[in-house]
Amino acid sequence: MDALLYIRWSSQEQNKGDSHRRQLRLGEDAAKHRGWIIRETLIEDGRSAYHGRNRDAGGKLAEIEERSRLGQLDGWVLLVEQLDRLSRQQPIQTLNLITSLTGAGVTIFETSTGRKWDNESVRSSWTDLLEAFIRAGLAFDESDKKSKRIKSAWAATRERGATKDGLADPRIMPGWMEVVDGHYRIIEERAEWIRSIFRWCIEGVSLMGVARRLNADPKSRWTAGSWAAPNISQLIRARNVLGEYLPQTKDQNGKRVPAGDWTKCYPAIIDEPTWQAAQAALQRRASASPSARNRRINILAGMVVCGACFGPLFLGTNTKSARRLICRNRHQNSGCDARTTYHYPNLERGVLDNVLHIAVPEQAGPGRAAGAITNLELSLQERKGRLEKLVDSYSRTGSAAMERGILSLEREISVGEDDLAHLRKQEREAANRPAPTELLKRAAALRSKMVDDDSRSHMNQLLRSLVTSIVMNPINMEATVILLGGLAAIKLDKHGDKVAEVDAKAMLLDPDGRTQTVAATIGADVPHRMMLDQWEARTDA
Repeated sequence: MDALLYIRWSSQEQNKGDSHRRQLRLGEDAAKHRGWIIRETLIEDGRSAYHGRNRDAGGKLAEIEERSRLGQLDGWVLLVEQLDRLSRQQPIQTLNLITSLTGAGVTIFETSTGRKWDNESVRSSWTDLLEAFIRAGLAFDESDKKSKRIKSAWAATRERGATKDGLADPRIMPGWMEVVDGHYRIIEERAEWIRSIFRWCIEGVSLMGVARRLNADPKSRWTAGSWAAPNISQLIRARNVLGEYLPQTKDQNGKRVPAGDWTKCYPAIIDEPTWQAAQAALQRRASASPSARNRRINILAGMVVCGACFGPLFLGTNTKSARRLICRNRHQNSGCDARTTYHYPNLERGVLDNVLHIAVPEQAGPGRAAGAITNLELSLQERKGRLEKLVDSYSRTGSAAMERGILSLEREISVGEDDLAHLRKQEREAANRPAPTELLKRAAALRSKMVDDDSRSHMNQLLRSLVTSIVMNPINMEATVILLGGLAAIKLDKHGDKVAEVDAKAMLLDPDGRTQTVAATIGADVPHRMMLDQWEARTDA
């Protein structure tokens, strides 16, 4: 019998202990004793069963639930140390999880006790479910009380800026602080670097220039990674340097959000006048001439990378380099030796000339979509008829095989109805879709309207739905434009002229070598069409 071993712990502290080894040993011993073969071991590292994080997208238990729903684990054994490894949610939620898994043919086996739940036992013995329900309730109560205690203690710590004993808490201090004998103490070597950042900012050094100065000296970094303009800006704007702390908590999505106001907590390393002067310097940068900013808008932002280090490229901001693309890692002294810069107008023109037309898909004949819809409707009608007969027979016999057949048919019908809705949506969109030649005219007109910040930002969104990356060669300054995850690519020389192209799917499927557009290869249902419509409506307003 095939088995799947599920191992979970909630925190990194538990990972450092015996939890992993114990759960693995119990699972292997249980399988060996009963002659089961462990085909897979899924490890849930640091996901809470109390909050149901292991059932969220990306969770291993969520993967198990999906596979069982599709019938892929029918007849398998799910090995867990205890039921609460699966869920510590509300008892009814845990009960629904158990009945859902066992109803799909999965046997749940508890390796610490030898307790087993399967479809037969759950259906024939209500005491099995009652036991599971009671144990789920106890697990939930335990986790709920623990969660409330921790939240209350942490909230009090955030408010006090210290532990309940009045001692400094290292969890809330910035990187230039340490705790010595229960008190916060400034690490002067680090604080001096922070003071230098503020001084350079006030003197008018650009944030990129500040990053270069910092990255030139390894002593300026006390955490992994290098300094960059965004984290320098964030550091200058925050009030931690004034000795203040901002309490934070996590929202429903796990994102940190403020949970109060800035409060005095530890020694300041910057005085208030210096902090205010730095804020004014940042504001002066932000209020630069709109016309100057518009000239620098990079419609290829987020796509162009250095061929030497694969770091991002950015448009230069001074007079000499305003129309050149520069490697950010090289500019920040952050590990790249390529000194090449690239002429931006040539690259922009080449990309627009050779990529923008790909936004125009080939139109499929209306008859093909209608035929697919009709075939799918007939197939669904036939399956629903079979389902009615199976349900009728099952009500009389209670056959386990019929029950599995019902579950399988229900899954097929659900998938078929989703496919049918998708096809009908495509049919409606196709009915209102302009002809390809009309779309080409629209794209050309939109390109001519790229005269302001907003228009160029919309063009950037359009291109990013098509372009996976643009890799710049520092030796010959050629650009390789990779489209749609590698389905196609074009190569541009340093003047922006196309020198080569490849359509991987076309080469595989078209032995005669006929030219195919990427849109013809992947179909018409791509996200850039909506962007094109929205952009045209905005620019025509």
